[in-house]
Amino acid sequence: MMACPNMEGEAAFLKVLRDYERAVIGASRIRLLDDAGETVAIFEARALPEND
Repeated sequence: MMACPNMEGEAAFLKVLRDYERAVIGASRIRLLDDAGETVAIFEARALPEND
C-alpha cells in the first residue's frame, strides 16, 4: 500500500463496489446504482487494440 500513489482513487472505487444496491446490465455496459436509484458507476466494454 505504501507504493501506491493514489490510494484515494482506489478507496473510492472499492467503496462503489461495496455499497451499490443494484446493477443494470446491458449489451455492452453495466450501471451500478445506489439505494436511491442514482448511478454511481458505469462500466463499458471496449475492444482492445490488436497487437501485431
